[in-house]
Amino acid sequence: ASGASPVLILVSVDIDALCAARSLTALFAEDDIAHRICPVDGYTTLGKIIEEDVVGNAGLHTIIMLNLGSLLSLPSYFTTPNNPMPNAYILPKTCSVHLIDSHRPYNLDNLFATSEMMDQIFVWDDGEIEERLGREEKAYTALEFIDDMSSSEEEDEDSEQEGTSSSAEESDDDNPADSASQTSQRPKKRRKRRDRGEGEPSPMPKTKKLPANILASHRNVLTRYYNRGTMYGMGVSAIMFLLAGRLGRADNDCLWYAIVGLTSQYINSQIPHGHYEELAKSMSSDVRSLNPVTNRDAKGPAKPADADDGRIRVIQKELRFTLYRHWSLESSMYHSSYVAGKLGLWKERGISKLRGLMAKMGLSLAQCRQLYEHMDLDLRQTLVSRIESIAPEYGLTECVFPSFMRTFGFRSSPMSAADTVDGLEALLCAAHGIRIEVDAPGLAFGGVGAGVGGLRGAYAAAMGEATQGSDMFGTKRIWQCKPVSGPSKDSDGGKAPRTEDANETQDSNTQSAVPSQANAHWSQNFFTAYNALDSRKTENVRLLRASLSLSKALHDMVIKQGVFIIEKQMIRTLRSFRLVILKDGPDMRLFTNVQVLSRLGFWLVDALRDIVEQQQSQKRKRRKGGEDDEDEEKSSASLPFVLAALDEARDRYTVVGINASMQYGNVVRNLFGLHFQEAATASHARTKHDQFESSAVEVRQQDFSAFVEELH
Repeated sequence: ASGASPVLILVSVDIDALCAARSLTALFAEDDIAHRICPVDGYTTLGKIIEEDVVGNAGLHTIIMLNLGSLLSLPSYFTTPNNPMPNAYILPKTCSVHLIDSHRPYNLDNLFATSEMMDQIFVWDDGEIEERLGREEKAYTALEFIDDMSSSEEEDEDSEQEGTSSSAEESDDDNPADSASQTSQRPKKRRKRRDRGEGEPSPMPKTKKLPANILASHRNVLTRYYNRGTMYGMGVSAIMFLLAGRLGRADNDCLWYAIVGLTSQYINSQIPHGHYEELAKSMSSDVRSLNPVTNRDAKGPAKPADADDGRIRVIQKELRFTLYRHWSLESSMYHSSYVAGKLGLWKERGISKLRGLMAKMGLSLAQCRQLYEHMDLDLRQTLVSRIESIAPEYGLTECVFPSFMRTFGFRSSPMSAADTVDGLEALLCAAHGIRIEVDAPGLAFGGVGAGVGGLRGAYAAAMGEATQGSDMFGTKRIWQCKPVSGPSKDSDGGKAPRTEDANETQDSNTQSAVPSQANAHWSQNFFTAYNALDSRKTENVRLLRASLSLSKALHDMVIKQGVFIIEKQMIRTLRSFRLVILKDGPDMRLFTNVQVLSRLGFWLVDALRDIVEQQQSQKRKRRKGGEDDEDEEKSSASLPFVLAALDEARDRYTVVGINASMQYGNVVRNLFGLHFQEAATASHARTKHDQFESSAVEVRQQDFSAFVEELH
């Protein structure tokens, strides 16, 4: 195995995991602990990293899995050198695995199994296991050895499962995700067990056979646990902040990473509004303790002015408008899915409502089309109060939410947590490998010729690396970002990851984890976003600031595609969900990305939520107590959407399932992970379950129709 670092950090490609990695590596750097960061985009990449960098690596001491692995049965995924199991990776004797994942449900093998591997597996959580999984632990413990005694029944069931899953085995997409998804329905049984505190293997205990009704009750408990669907627990970035606080080393950077991770969960509808408010309130007290009152905040006698550099501020009322501090008010509200759904902005009447709303607030059309920073100071200071007084007349009753803002001194204007999330998401999706035009007024030409700015384009101009152009020519520029392979070096007190080891091993990790150069862009995107989070370097602050223009371009593409879908009536209403199929268009390469396709799905959900609710209400009134009232009420509690985007180059569809709540701000569990598995098995479709999000799957183009037919 390559590399000599004793600690290997496996990081999922999402913002919460990215922020957690930043916090954790800062703690390691303070203790001078060499470590490596490996981004992981799916189970296939995870298997390659384990095989090449873990198996046989006697110098490896710790593996940390950030926001990945909770669905895997780690006691079966790994095995010991002394007693190796087939189809499992041999974990070095002295190596421990730390699972820190916000995805739920857990694979109960990782929590309650008595396998020999459990001495090397540690699961971090926020107390949920002890508080909420008591029944599941009791059922799992009761069935663990009982099911071993009834092996004949298990073998019969296994033979039936092998017959139904033969098509999946014949698929060319072999990956560990299939085993992970299967274990999420029923825990795997293992023959050899051991107690956590025992040093020697213990024989299987002699257990008294339980009555059939009790066994059935225990099995029902486990079945209900796995069949409830997927959801999210405490973010891994928040757990890292709690760790830093326990060590007495919490600082503003670590707190900001936790805030950004929490905000990303909220914006992406992973946690409900009430849960977000509770955690935001807790973090507000941490902000006040780590950010003492400055001269501008003080109410008492005048104090010496201090630099507002790196401070975090609490924002009691943050507007739910997209990037409004960096856009015009009209564009910001137009690109907000919440406003689009309430006003119907894909219609001319909706645009008229939006302009009427602005007029009632006392804003002229010219003022609404100004950049926020160019608006009159009085308008900016009273904007929130004006919106809160007028917007409820248009159904906009939830325009504000509590949030946070971070300052960067003279290097940049302040950025809110929501703006930071938008910028980082844009970098993760499209920092490299995709040609995108962005707004860059007054900067450099972004053409591909030898004109002003040359190939560097808008990003180079935003970073101060290109010749300034005239406002007359400041329209669209081509986004182009210089490639990176790992965390940037930092000589400021050794706060960054160990550069001697990090930069060398990041290159080797990228080469080992990515099978071809064509698929290497996601890794570069990860490290670009990773660098952008480091606010100690001015160039990284500029990168984060420049990413907002890329985020605007992505928002614009999503809105245009969403409006096109609604206008062309491309939404098919099936029995149990609504289906959208994208087959062609100029931005298809972008929409085959799971994150971008999910963003489009949530925009459609927000846009149609009120319309669907009205339709269902009318149906219930017409039925007036019909036979299907119970089913109708159950289906109206959520708004399931399935989106599929065709990747012609790879001859397959990227399919994403979204199960949104009918009430804005609420979150319901996503059941599409289980439905996708069942549909793939019943239709014999060739599928690939490689994402850590179980509600995303790839389906071969020839099998897609049969897959959808079984799904609904």
